[in-house]
Amino acid sequence: MRLRPVNAGIIVLALSLVGCMGDGAPGPHGPSRSLTPEEVIEESLATWQVTDGSAVNGDDTKLAIGVTRLGCANGETGEISDVDVQLGDDQVAIRARVEPPPGSAYNCLGNDMVEVQVDLGEPIGDRMLVDGACEHPRAATTSACDTDVRWPLSRDDGPPAGS
Repeated sequence: MRLRPVNAGIIVLALSLVGCMGDGAPGPHGPSRSLTPEEVIEESLATWQVTDGSAVNGDDTKLAIGVTRLGCANGETGEISDVDVQLGDDQVAIRARVEPPPGSAYNCLGNDMVEVQVDLGEPIGDRMLVDGACEHPRAATTSACDTDVRWPLSRDDGPPAGS
């Protein structure tokens, strides 16, 4: 019997998805799970925090942030692949992405934080610093995105120092 190309494609897709399924056995730090190809793409999502908010002022053009992978990766954030800065009138949105983790089965420990220096290209001024990852539906529902504002912590305090 000869397979038609459409049927062969369905079989290949089904086998590849079966290959991504884990056995559910617990890893050394809790249950492990495998990722679908779509989840691997989403695993590049990362949130960030200002590493020292008291050291930030409106004159700063560079910023130290701590990036944390959003998805499961055995407690490791991994390599930062991209940091995108979008300058607006009222805010500076920063979106960090990380390399997808190698392999396919991970436990869901909290991931470590990786520090990176971000060049904003111009002073912060009196704008808020916001985490652009919080716009993604998957990130928006996490505790890391209870608020997307990373600095200043309260707009009630007036404009940031140095502006």
